[in-house]
Amino acid sequence: MWRFTRGHFRIRRIIYIILQVCFLFFILTANLFAYDDKLEDSNRINSNLYGFTVISGIVEDNNPALGYITVYNPSIMEQGIQIKEREDMLQTYNYINPDNIEVLKNHKKATLESIEEGDTVFIRLDSDGYIVSISGVSNYIVKYAKVLYKTADTLIVEYQEEKYQEILKINKDVAVFVNGILTDLSDLKDGDRIKLLLSKTSESTNIKEIIIEEGERHFISNVYKGFISYMNDISNRIIVGNLLVFDRGRWVRAGVKGFTSFELAEEYSIFYNGREADISLAGFLLRSKEAYIAVGKDYGGSEHVKFISVRNSKEAEIIYNDTVAKHISGSGRLTIDRELKNILYGRESIIIKDGRLVQGNSISEEDTVYIVANRSNSGDLMAGIIQVYYKPVLDNLEIYRARIKSINDNVDFTVESFSRLNGVNWEYNNTPKTFNITFDTRVLDEEGLINQDDFTGYGEDSFINRVVYIVADGLDAKVISTAPYGIYNIRGEIYNIGGGVVGGEGTIIEEPDEIHLVKTKTYDVSQRKWVDSGEMNLRILKNSLILKNDKEIKPSALKNGDKVRIIKKDKAGTGDAYVIIVEE
Repeated sequence: MWRFTRGHFRIRRIIYIILQVCFLFFILTANLFAYDDKLEDSNRINSNLYGFTVISGIVEDNNPALGYITVYNPSIMEQGIQIKEREDMLQTYNYINPDNIEVLKNHKKATLESIEEGDTVFIRLDSDGYIVSISGVSNYIVKYAKVLYKTADTLIVEYQEEKYQEILKINKDVAVFVNGILTDLSDLKDGDRIKLLLSKTSESTNIKEIIIEEGERHFISNVYKGFISYMNDISNRIIVGNLLVFDRGRWVRAGVKGFTSFELAEEYSIFYNGREADISLAGFLLRSKEAYIAVGKDYGGSEHVKFISVRNSKEAEIIYNDTVAKHISGSGRLTIDRELKNILYGRESIIIKDGRLVQGNSISEEDTVYIVANRSNSGDLMAGIIQVYYKPVLDNLEIYRARIKSINDNVDFTVESFSRLNGVNWEYNNTPKTFNITFDTRVLDEEGLINQDDFTGYGEDSFINRVVYIVADGLDAKVISTAPYGIYNIRGEIYNIGGGVVGGEGTIIEEPDEIHLVKTKTYDVSQRKWVDSGEMNLRILKNSLILKNDKEIKPSALKNGDKVRIIKKDKAGTGDAYVIIVEE
């Protein structure tokens, strides 16, 4: 007979607990496998029957009539997982049958037409990439405006519909587009017509996106002078006699005999005696009056009137070709350099810069200008026309900054896009450009002059994707330099040249590498004026560009007393001189 002691009962209990744990583990594992199988089957079913791709972004343009919607900065999700995010891009998707598309706007059923520019949307696509459904939420508002004035961090605009002005802050995250291509703020000019995507709160207005409207219709094609014979708001036309056209600082005959008829643009301004005039009254007031007339071109290429400024034909007209020496923004007055004349301007002045109608605040010191001024009986000079025109920094050479895309050894090279130095500004152009390599082309890198044969697009020292300065005569590259990028313009007079070694007979053994400047001025971009900067001690690099009289020169050719223009990375009193241009 078996006898069970207390020890036996303890062993039995332990075995029992182990069996229970194993049983529970078996049940749990079986359920998990079953759940995974069901989930896999469910996903398989969803993939087969309800497969989808979801695009989220901000609406740039929605056109149900033409069957498409364009989204800014789209994020792409498949099966609920984000697989791709395309920063700062525009993407267009198509409707096959707009009537069959499910639409929600602000969580309610809606129509495709209710999806507006600036809305945040989630777009569901079928397996062929066509739109199945759209869910939109009001997010940004769209405004159409004209740029009145731009600084590094501020944009002053006038809204087209409301006709009021607003000061907007610009931050580094603002996306700028031209013709659907991402660019940067340097492409945005005073006088541009733009579309703004704005996020408005009770406390602030933030810019999300700027679309620059391209097209000749926003540019001034000509400025005429003539006598107004007829103007009528019903016919929307003006007839002008004795027509002259302003051409490179002088009036020449427009080549039209008798009278010329112009159509008025959609937006135009008429000024008489310093005040804006309504066209219904202007038809009577301006008959037989002499006027300056700025015109642009419509889509068909015909010229239409954008600005009329009536002049007093009894006042003497004087034309200046000069440089702006002094201008205080908002003062209504500028001083020209050679003539040392003070010129007044006002709302009635036709002011053109970068081919656009602008306000006086857009004028900068160092701008080269044609000015058509009228002298009043009191002796004051009032500008009827101020035309800012491009004048190369050097007489026959251009200075570019660009990233190299390809090199055809010893023949030519192509850059992806480029910026050209215009006065004190780098003007960006988002198109490739090809420069010729000639026998005279010099290449400078961090070690100084290198052989042309080393300027290649392959190997460890490849120049592909490198950003360089290019000094060019037309399309012929004279100098290529790897000197760093500089945005600050300095002017001053050399009073001492340091470094270098000179031999006993005056031969240059080692080139100077320092210049000391006095009477320096730094160009302040925000104020658009030159500001006194004291003295500066700057280093000359082995790949610094030094230019004088349209030629590259060595540091030893610099002289005490030379007046120079320098480009460097900051406005400190020390540092490296990347570009040195001897002006006098």
